[in-house]
Amino acid sequence: FAKCEEDGVRPLEGKPKDTPLYILQEYVGGTSFATWSLDHLLHDSLTAAIIQNMWDDVRQFLSYMVKPEHEHKWSHNDIHKDNIIVQGEHFVFIDFGRAEEVRPGARRASDKD
Repeated sequence: FAKCEEDGVRPLEGKPKDTPLYILQEYVGGTSFATWSLDHLLHDSLTAAIIQNMWDDVRQFLSYMVKPEHEHKWSHNDIHKDNIIVQGEHFVFIDFGRAEEVRPGARRASDKD
């Protein structure tokens, strides 16, 4: 878990020694991407600007996860419509339960034979 303690990741505070580790994530309010996209499709309200903003947020998230200056690189491994929350004009990725550290040449647990 300590490997996650980089810029932009909240550090673990107040964990007594010899106690189980629980990961609590802050509540991320908003609308699921599934609901948001269906609403926009039904109302024919998707614009080029909205789509560009969405892809900008996706690109920023993915590039942040593997930034060259970060000591550790991460793969989310579970990006889909239910793990993206829309907050106003921004897209927030949630549910890092399947995230893995990316190591050059290492086989990932999610790789299939």
